[in-house]
Amino acid sequence: MKGCDAVLHLVGIIVEKAKNTFDAVHHIGTRNVVEAAKRNGIKRFIQMSALGVRKDGVAAYQTSKWKGEEEVRGSGIPYCILRPSVIFGPGDGFVTQMIQTMRQAPLFRPVPGSGKPRYRPIFIDDVTRASCAR
Repeated sequence: MKGCDAVLHLVGIIVEKAKNTFDAVHHIGTRNVVEAAKRNGIKRFIQMSALGVRKDGVAAYQTSKWKGEEEVRGSGIPYCILRPSVIFGPGDGFVTQMIQTMRQAPLFRPVPGSGKPRYRPIFIDDVTRASCAR
């Protein structure tokens, strides 16, 4: 980070594997990045979080992301925390797969999970613009 003005921290795992737990990656990993940013005089911190993150999350994913956000909020560095839903664009997988399924079976509409969660897809270029806005 030496010589940089800003940090864009894009941290996230969907599945825990061995030592790569939600808490280790989203919380402790973010703490480590924040500490390095403070040591290097970073003037702006942008944290990519996720929609639905909260202190009392129903899943470890949500709670660990919240703890990471708290590290950023308490850093003393001017920050922006983004909480996008499903990000789509070339090579995304999820949205592209849903579109392909709908094209192959025009009368079939895939419904993720129970169908109750609301998705607010956002195009990758829009996320990029939001991340770089001042």
